[in-house]
Amino acid sequence: MRVNEKKQPDALFALENPICDAENAISILMNILHSRFDQDHAEVTGDTNHWYLSDNEISDFMYIGHQAKRHIHQIKEGFNMAIEQRRADQ
Repeated sequence: MRVNEKKQPDALFALENPICDAENAISILMNILHSRFDQDHAEVTGDTNHWYLSDNEISDFMYIGHQAKRHIHQIKEGFNMAIEQRRADQ
């Protein structure tokens, strides 16, 4: 590296936030799943094999699922960038 050349931030370390965000999104999703599907919904559905989700619960599932997907996409892009950065530094 030349003296006046600015060093790029390490792409590998930039993965920390998206990894933590994805982990948190999955944790929230798992909590939602457990809170809804560990209950007996037969009183509402008339069948112990069927579950009921309100529009808000469906919206929450979709939102957090998309958030997790977005974070995972960021991680994949960052990982590829880190590989390219390491190759360029060799």
